[in-house]
Amino acid sequence: MPAITRKLHELQQDKYKKKYEKDLSNASQLQRRLLPEHHLEFHDYELYGACIQHGGDSNVGGDYFDYFLNNTHEEDRLGVLISDAASKGLPAAVQSAFVSGAIKMAQSFSPKISTLLSSINRLVFDTFPFERPVSMCYCELTLSSNRLVLYANAGHVPQIHFRPSTGEFQYLYPTGGLLGILKDQRYVVENVRMLPGDVLCLFSDGITEATDDNGKQFEKERLKSILKENCAGNPETIAHKVIEAVEVFASSEQYNDDRTIIVIKRHENDK
Repeated sequence: MPAITRKLHELQQDKYKKKYEKDLSNASQLQRRLLPEHHLEFHDYELYGACIQHGGDSNVGGDYFDYFLNNTHEEDRLGVLISDAASKGLPAAVQSAFVSGAIKMAQSFSPKISTLLSSINRLVFDTFPFERPVSMCYCELTLSSNRLVLYANAGHVPQIHFRPSTGEFQYLYPTGGLLGILKDQRYVVENVRMLPGDVLCLFSDGITEATDDNGKQFEKERLKSILKENCAGNPETIAHKVIEAVEVFASSEQYNDDRTIIVIKRHENDK
């Protein structure tokens, strides 16, 4: 290839690369705008959520979280969801954006959690037949006298509830399959009670599956220790302690997965 032709080819490739990087940056900004504010208070609940995309702020990924006020019941409820598209890069980002829109649309027609997730599952199944599935955990914070949190887990990593007054942990295990695998998948709704001071931690597998130099994973036991040691703090403090611990643990790793966490705490002065 003559030098002048090679130079023109390099300039053209550089032009395409810069355009791709700009488009990717715009897509990343759009995806971040789909996420809610980090901090939220709902009656005697306090929440803090954060999503850290692999590759930094100029990249896109498949993690998503959101909060939804649900006033279709006798009392207000707050919907909280976390999801993780198994695909990577742009396909995962497209699925994430789709889930964001679909959940907001379906919620207005399907106040029941089981029906809501079944509807989302069918939409994902029909829209992404050749893509990898999506996991999701959807919770509703109720204002019932015993402060039940209703939830359904669609193939998502088991979430963690901690009760400081007894030192007990409880897992929110899957109650149905991944979204997009079976068209007629059903989801069972379970519940966990939130006493004053209780902490509920929702997270993606990018937290517990972060690895160190030796290929050892962060795992849920380290996460549980951090929750136990910092349960007296507010949700923002707890979330940042987890994120910092994961980053230190996997400091030399070029991680290839997003890391998302939502910490929910019931105020201790509400009996």
